[in-house]
Amino acid sequence: MPLVGYGSGASDARMRSLLLRVTAVICAVALGVAAAGCSSELRPGADLSGRDLAGEDLAGIDLTGAVLTDTDLTGADLTNTILSGADLTGAVLSGASLEGIDLTGSQLARIDLTDVHLDGGTLAGSNLAGTTLTRADLNGVDLAGAFLASATFAGATL
Repeated sequence: MPLVGYGSGASDARMRSLLLRVTAVICAVALGVAAAGCSSELRPGADLSGRDLAGEDLAGIDLTGAVLTDTDLTGADLTNTILSGADLTGAVLSGASLEGIDLTGSQLARIDLTDVHLDGGTLAGSNLAGTTLTRADLNGVDLAGAFLASATFAGATL
């Protein structure tokens, strides 16, 4: 009989995320390095294209330069996550928690940021062409040098 069962819900998503992190730590300690075949996929430069990461707890993870094109991050917790230089083209982040996120210089073209909270985050130098920011909370967000052509800000708080 399995010790851990998966059903549905936010607690299961958090459990899967925790298990990925624990596996990465155990492998790193055992091998002295994060071996490619052993470590978590959640690392800088990771290719997570097209994945379903909806509702996952990715808070505080360093995903610098990661590729998340067409990835579903609906409702995910990305609080204080580092995604500088990442490619999120076509990703869906509606309802995600993005407080304190670092998206400096990232490709965010045509993504859905409906109802997100970006308090204290940075989008400096990012490409937001065609991005939907409907009802987004952008209080304190650094947009310096961001490319905003055709971006939609209906009901957004700036």
